[in-house]
Amino acid sequence: MNICIKRNDGDRYTFSVIEEKSDLPGMEYRSDRDFYLVAGVKPHYPTYTKAHSAALRIAEKHPEVVMAKKAAFSMNQLNKENTLIDGFFYFWNSFLTESQLKPSDFRLHAISASRVMGLQKNSSKTPILKICSEYIEAEKEENEKENILDCIRFFAEVSADALNPVHEKIHIRLAEYVPSSDSYDIILGDDEDEICCVKLDNKMLLEDVLPCGKTASVTPYHSRAFFETYFEPVMTAIGHIKLDEVIAVVNHPSSKRRKLAAFSSADNTPKWVKLRIPDSEDSVWGFKVMPPISSQASLKNKQVRCIRPDLPTYYGRTGDAIEEIDRGSYKDVVVDFRRGLGIVVMTDSDIEQI
Repeated sequence: MNICIKRNDGDRYTFSVIEEKSDLPGMEYRSDRDFYLVAGVKPHYPTYTKAHSAALRIAEKHPEVVMAKKAAFSMNQLNKENTLIDGFFYFWNSFLTESQLKPSDFRLHAISASRVMGLQKNSSKTPILKICSEYIEAEKEENEKENILDCIRFFAEVSADALNPVHEKIHIRLAEYVPSSDSYDIILGDDEDEICCVKLDNKMLLEDVLPCGKTASVTPYHSRAFFETYFEPVMTAIGHIKLDEVIAVVNHPSSKRRKLAAFSSADNTPKWVKLRIPDSEDSVWGFKVMPPISSQASLKNKQVRCIRPDLPTYYGRTGDAIEEIDRGSYKDVVVDFRRGLGIVVMTDSDIEQI
């Protein structure tokens, strides 16, 4: 970006910012003319330093505004000189403008771009419009592919990092699209064998983590060892898990290890996902989708059982739920375990109704 500061009458300073030195004056972003496009920018400044500071802020933090000006100027030129180059320039820049502008700011030129585009589509320059629009659609498709690749690369890297403590030489062996399931597979492994497969759906949501190679025989899918060594670290690193039409958010402030905050992908209604982690390798782990806290039946005056293996004093013991305290995202339940264990406060995810 290039910045130019000028002093006007009355010792007032204005600035202009252009993308390239070769750009025409009409492409400049000027403080005295375009200040209303960015919050905090004034039409003029009392000192050179303040004008320069404001111009620098535009150049560094809002370069898309300069691109918007460039696109607007190109559109105006197209109205005067309907050449193939002008047409292409107009379409390309208006595409960049509307895709790069932040939705809450700088709407003016994007709106004018849409209006001019609508006028041009009705003109007699169909071949120009067709060539340009086809090129832009191809660019959009290519950008979408790049975005998907970036997303896959990111999920693959955080998954590999999560398993690095167990497999020091783990790396991404393969990432591919699977047409039969319209999904993506990320194969992680070391130099000798595949270790696991991270499965993403067509919206880049984590669907599953599956054991591969020797991992499948040493730690089968439903074993506690596989869940704690592979599935849980990957799920936590990616941050969510999709369970049919429900998406559980692992890193949500209200999520706990055995009870995950979730929502319906169909209508965004809040849900809860209960995670069952077995206390032995003979049992299997799994998820169970629960209704929102507010709609769950009360446990008060019900017989309950502690289901947390890491609380050996209470695990498997039964008692009476004598009080329930709604904490918003979860409930505290006061349980009388009797038999010398006394009264203990547990969360609703620590117990189950008998």
